[in-house]
Amino acid sequence: MTVSAVLRHDFTVLRRTIVGRFLLAIALGATVGGPLVGYILSNGPVTSESLGLSLWLVVGTVLPFGVLLTAAVAIVADRETGRLRLLFGAPITKADLFVGVFLSRSIAISLLIAVSFTIIQLLSFTSIITVSWRTLWPLAGSTFLLCVAYTAIGTAISAVATTRLRAVGVAIAFYIWAAFWPQLVSEIAEPNGPQLGEPTTTETISHFIGTLSPFGAYSQIVTPSHAIYGAPVSGPLLTTPVMVLVLLLWTIVLFSVGYYWFPRADI
Repeated sequence: MTVSAVLRHDFTVLRRTIVGRFLLAIALGATVGGPLVGYILSNGPVTSESLGLSLWLVVGTVLPFGVLLTAAVAIVADRETGRLRLLFGAPITKADLFVGVFLSRSIAISLLIAVSFTIIQLLSFTSIITVSWRTLWPLAGSTFLLCVAYTAIGTAISAVATTRLRAVGVAIAFYIWAAFWPQLVSEIAEPNGPQLGEPTTTETISHFIGTLSPFGAYSQIVTPSHAIYGAPVSGPLLTTPVMVLVLLLWTIVLFSVGYYWFPRADI
């Protein structure tokens, strides 16, 4: 059994179990349902700004939580029940298993994101959403990077943890830290709230520190300036390419941790 065989096996697991249906529900429900609810409540078309706020409020919070939790138990569940030892009865290495699970979860959530944003694109031909494809698909790419980063984090947690309970606990703790980190940094750096006028160098650096969590980086990309987590881009530190780099680093670093740790773990 190679990486491709593990990938196909995990795809089958996702297709036949509640985990796959759960991911499908939150991907479509959050990505498409958020803007539709906004349209109903505002009684007006969904603009680029309101779509960004919807992605931040709904997609940026709901989707990573589901992706992180399901990835965090992907390996450790089989490890805890003993099924992992049966898998290693076939010609497969631990590294193959880790890479295969990470790829299958990443591909699955990426396909769901593509389907969800395609539905939004179709709705843009109606009066419900007035967002051009030039705005929509870069947002889709940012959402893809966010979910792949959380997949890498969850898979690494699953490779390191020895029980599902510990994996879920660590995943929830990380999720809470990532969600509140930007606001925590803001409260420490600006206890009296944001100041009027152009941000100072100190304020820009504090805003950048707040974007160092996956949720912070995603929020900076999708939310308008002066939103709760969005800061005006006053220098290179807060630009979209830097935020993309932050998300890529989370993916690369956590994937590397899991890839290094899991082959050395005692199963």
